[in-house]
Amino acid sequence: SNGAGASNLIAAFLNDSKLEESIIEYDFLNALNSIMRPEAEFESIRVQQVIYNNQRVWEVFLQEKGFQRVPLSKSGSGLKTIVLVLLNLLVIPHIDEYRDKQLVYGFEELENNLHPALQRRLFEYLYNYAINKDVVLFLTTHSHIAINTYFEKENTALYHVQKNNGDSSIIPMKD
Repeated sequence: SNGAGASNLIAAFLNDSKLEESIIEYDFLNALNSIMRPEAEFESIRVQQVIYNNQRVWEVFLQEKGFQRVPLSKSGSGLKTIVLVLLNLLVIPHIDEYRDKQLVYGFEELENNLHPALQRRLFEYLYNYAINKDVVLFLTTHSHIAINTYFEKENTALYHVQKNNGDSSIIPMKD
């Protein structure tokens, strides 16, 4: 939930000969660009050691076309959210303990710190991913963009959760 281990996961796929680096260099970057374009387009991703608070730590660097590479830690939280979502969807299923398992994903308020255009592209990506990979996604949101995105889509259900006097109720908006 806080991104701990993301750098190690990316580094493992880029550097461990038993893992397929194309999952990061091709699948992950293509997915990231499909969501980020036209605002940004990334050419490469690397994980390198840097000194932070007198300690050597791993840092993810993204190389954007026409710009110098930027550490992910210096990027906006919206980009970090998208990176973590894509790692969960595209990379985690290739780890031995998750391989060949039916996965169910839960994401909470992905819209935070995302421009409305990025929200639309992220929610469309998630819908297409779920349909193409036959996975279940649970999303919580306050975003009308997410609700509008999924309202007319097949194979989706929308529920409104209300809390009154300490009791919660779930009201179907669309089954």
